[in-house]
Amino acid sequence: MPLKNFDQLCNSIRERASRDLKQKRPKNQLAKWQKLLTVILETELAMHRVKSALNLLKTIPSKETLNTFSMSEGAWIDYQYTTWSFLTFGLLEREKSLVKQVVRNLVKPSNPQYKDIEKTLLKYIEAQRDEISKVRHPLAHTGKGGTIEAVMETDSWKNFVIIPSPVNFNELLASYVPYHMRWHDFLHGISVKTIAELERTSKEIYKHIDWDNA
Repeated sequence: MPLKNFDQLCNSIRERASRDLKQKRPKNQLAKWQKLLTVILETELAMHRVKSALNLLKTIPSKETLNTFSMSEGAWIDYQYTTWSFLTFGLLEREKSLVKQVVRNLVKPSNPQYKDIEKTLLKYIEAQRDEISKVRHPLAHTGKGGTIEAVMETDSWKNFVIIPSPVNFNELLASYVPYHMRWHDFLHGISVKTIAELERTSKEIYKHIDWDNA
């Protein structure tokens, strides 16, 4: 999805940072730009990682390739899903850092209500985090796919109690395979909503900045 508001916010910050660098402002005046440009880059990298995780979840390598990693198709899906989950939470953390840095460095100097603005924006991001937490365990929300809980709800649990460790998780995770595209599409929707929240937050925060004096 296009990120018009996020790009506008980031490019406006970059323009003013570039201006101050060209004017050779004192280091203490440049410090805020260093913080802001760093958190922008971290946020952009976090988005890239989430998109990469989705692409890897969508495409299962050939059996020959998986064999070189000693992985089954189910193990690959499990790993990429877990990676997506970790990286999406990371993206939300970067969004929170971006809000805090922008509010405290660009909104605070001209707006006495900056604390309320920050609190409101962080609340929206936290709500998105709560939504992702609910879908982090796919069995509970898709009703499909294999998990430890799925095994424990059937007679299959007896096999994993009786057989000695190590458990063959490549075999256990095989039940993921029929549902991997459903998972991909579901997680893609969550990712789109997460990035849409960043876009909405960027638009909201932009209008609170006094750009003439930034």
